[in-house]
Amino acid sequence: MVASRNRDIAFAILTSTPGVTGADEHEYDRTRLYLHWMPPAIFSGIFADSIYFFEKKKFIHKPEQGFNRILYDNFYKGIVDVERQIIPQYDDYDSIIVRISESFYKKWDGTATKPYVKDLRKEYQIDEWVQMYIKTLFSPRYIAFSKWNPRQYLPTIVCPTLMLYGEKDLNINLKAGVDSVQQIIEDFELSNFTLKYYKGLDHFLSPYNEEDDKEGMPQGGRTKSDYTVPDSVYVDIREWMNKNIK
Repeated sequence: MVASRNRDIAFAILTSTPGVTGADEHEYDRTRLYLHWMPPAIFSGIFADSIYFFEKKKFIHKPEQGFNRILYDNFYKGIVDVERQIIPQYDDYDSIIVRISESFYKKWDGTATKPYVKDLRKEYQIDEWVQMYIKTLFSPRYIAFSKWNPRQYLPTIVCPTLMLYGEKDLNINLKAGVDSVQQIIEDFELSNFTLKYYKGLDHFLSPYNEEDDKEGMPQGGRTKSDYTVPDSVYVDIREWMNKNIK
């Protein structure tokens, strides 16, 4: 985004950059990575032993049910609607937040929840908590990325640009993203772009560790010493810079 807006930038080196729209990438994140800890893990506590409504349909959540897929799916639909129908319509942050709030309250109208949600700082009434949650999830940064469209940004970058990807990257929608970037380079004849694709490397361009792929969780949890980028990557970067940076 920065390189597309500032022609004084001499070069750009991008690692693991999403090649699909921000909304598509967020949807991938939720279904592939965040299923196990997404907000309904918190919502399950709020709605425990209570009736909730989604789009006028009645549901009952019991704590013994554990992870509630129905609750997740219903909340997820609300987020998808926001991403697809509300955020693209507005440019100013306040209008987006107002419309998101209206959408959430309309879909969940009639829900009988516990009166307070406790955290380490204070007790929130449920309406207050939902507002806090909306502003936390739909931050200005989140909304800006939701509007990200590589077909609009990449062709406007004029500086030499190197894009690096690991073939075992699980954190982004890799195949769709790389295919999209390659298509954009071809469609717009972007001679200033170089794309390198490394087999066996992950999101951090370090050797893939199968433990990171368990239960669909993000790559992480290893020690700092485990994230060793092969020398060949740095050699490629150095050679590219020597060739392209004047």
